Amino acid sequence: MGYKEDLEIDKFALDEEWLKQASCFMKYAESTVEAEDKRDRCKERLVLVEAEMGSKIRTDPQLFGLKEKTTEASIKEALLQTVEYMEASDNYLSAVKEAKILGISVQAFDHKKRALTKLTDLFLSNYWAGQPGEQEIKMLDKNCGAKEQQTLETNPRLLERKKRILCERENINEDNS
Repeated sequence: MGYKEDLEIDKFALDEEWLKQASCFMKYAESTVEAEDKRDRCKERLVLVEAEMGSKIRTDPQLFGLKEKTTEASIKEALLQTVEYMEASDNYLSAVKEAKILGISVQAFDHKKRALTKLTDLFLSNYWAGQPGEQEIKMLDKNCGAKEQQTLETNPRLLERKKRILCERENINEDNS
């Protein structure tokens, strides 16, 4: 199983996800250390090949298509064209790529940890408990309406306004009669 599969989260099995989080992190952290060691060894091999081939080119420049009097730039160009150097360079670049990918995967497990934390918070707040049914909604509406009505009936400012409106209506009714 690769790191992409190990990073996937089953939000309905958070307990299992938490149980495997630490071991997955450790597995990829160790793999990263191994990949970085391989990268460093490939770098050393590349430097060694560069030194060995540089010596060969300086010893027998004609063998590499150079004149007897050579410059460092021409030696470097000849070195870059040798099969040994190209193979060592390719191995080094592959090792660098692998180390970077594994390093990023370790960072991704830290992100997974944060995601698991947030998902656990959502679970604890009953995020997946579902929406209230029709009966619960009617009950909420009924209770809210009763509370609001009680607040309106006891608000002094609104009571004063209601009284004034009633007086105005009575005056209008008396004038119309």
